[in-house]
Amino acid sequence: MIEPLESLHDLRRMHDVQISVLQAAEPEGLKCAEIQIGEKSWVILVDDEYDDLIQERQLMCFFLVLRELEIYQSESDFLRWCSQNG
Repeated sequence: MIEPLESLHDLRRMHDVQISVLQAAEPEGLKCAEIQIGEKSWVILVDDEYDDLIQERQLMCFFLVLRELEIYQSESDFLRWCSQNG
């Protein structure tokens, strides 16, 4: 059985995923991050309550970005997400 951490590492490596931490955003706890997969890139807001989004820790950044994308996907109303995050 493949461990979740190994799967995450393999997925990141297989798709050449890079995360760049761009800046802190208002309100406190949100940060802008750019996820690059091959030639494409997207900027998203990541809830980083514990300051774990550190560019040198790419696997943790990848996890946090994936978690945030899952939250985006599960939220039926983006404006409600915005309200919940200040």
